[in-house]
Amino acid sequence: MTPASTFYRSLCSLPPQGISLALAGLTALGTVLPWVNVFGVTQWGLARPGGPFLLALAGLEAGFAWERWRRRRPAFWPSLAFGAAGTGIAAMELEQTWQKAQAVADAFNTFLEAQEGPPELAVAGWNFLGSGLYLSALGQVGLAAVGLVGVRGLLLQPFRLLHYPLTWAQHVWHRLKILVHPS
Repeated sequence: MTPASTFYRSLCSLPPQGISLALAGLTALGTVLPWVNVFGVTQWGLARPGGPFLLALAGLEAGFAWERWRRRRPAFWPSLAFGAAGTGIAAMELEQTWQKAQAVADAFNTFLEAQEGPPELAVAGWNFLGSGLYLSALGQVGLAAVGLVGVRGLLLQPFRLLHYPLTWAQHVWHRLKILVHPS
């Protein structure tokens, strides 16, 4: 066996809840790392508007994945829902950050041309984007993919398709009844 096939087999043997936990951790790590670094000024992920939302989504997903792992039940629906929402937030943050970084790079390059500076000092917008933004986006896309693969597997078994959302809804309803009318 090649090392690649061994890695693939070991990856396929991981439970989806463990993969979801790891991807939620990757997202949480990405939110505390720098997202933008422009000429020595760093903006961290939690300082951006989407950072706290991504951290909250990662925390919710980690909680669902941990509970489902503990109960040995799949957690595909929360992974798909939180992953899709987080992917949208990460994509918006990536686009906004990229536009601002490109504007700064264009302004710097215009200043460099006006001062007749050496052209090798010219910069591009991607030079300013930090690793945290990419890690957060990667974690959310991975969560959506784990959820999508799991839901696809449930679609092949139609009798189980609505079992998990209904069970979760019944669980939430039971918890709300206990909170409202404790006995």
